[in-house]
Amino acid sequence: MVGLNGDIGLCVEEKDRSWCISSASNDHRAVTIEVASDTTDPYAVMDKAYAALLDLLTDICKRNGKSKLIWLGDKDKSLAYTPAAGEMLMAVHRWFANKACPGEYLYSRHAAIAAEVTKRLGGSLATAPTTTTTMPAAAPTTQKKATDAAQSLDKSLAGTYTVTDASGLHFRNGAGTSKASMVVLPKGTKVQNYSYYTLTGGVKWLYIQVTYNGVTYTGFSSAQYLSK
Repeated sequence: MVGLNGDIGLCVEEKDRSWCISSASNDHRAVTIEVASDTTDPYAVMDKAYAALLDLLTDICKRNGKSKLIWLGDKDKSLAYTPAAGEMLMAVHRWFANKACPGEYLYSRHAAIAAEVTKRLGGSLATAPTTTTTMPAAAPTTQKKATDAAQSLDKSLAGTYTVTDASGLHFRNGAGTSKASMVVLPKGTKVQNYSYYTLTGGVKWLYIQVTYNGVTYTGFSSAQYLSK
């Protein structure tokens, strides 16, 4: 289990079965992880919890002799796939029960999580696992994330915002105009906030995410130039 601030706790030893995802067959073969999140859709998690999740997954793979974490993104393909000796496969609770678990915030990041863990393990990212079913190649995804973390949470802030500044809005590496600009978003661009922000100089800098020109950015922009 991963807490809000990145604390990690053991509820059931990995050698034992955890009764938690409504599937006996999958519970028998899985190491299950719960991550503390916000209480409303898309169930965002704090940066510290996300970082701890990456560390925990890397540790689990290492201790079990795995060098590659795989996310296929499909229940049927995943259950039909037999991992090679050095592979570990990801699955999600929502495949086995009528639940939004994990929430969309983490679910949408599973491919990035698998890639980052595999990178840490020194495994190969060059080829995707093959099955008897031919699947189209996934489009490459580029992600850029601010190095600064959000400092506060306000659930009322969560939602979709539109850039209002006619000259464009700087998407920054941290809260404040002194932080480096990652990209300038034109007026009318839609961005998403998941409740997190940092207050700097009396101004709320929203911790937001947007995909622009094929790149997914996660960082900060001033709330003064965003309309919900």
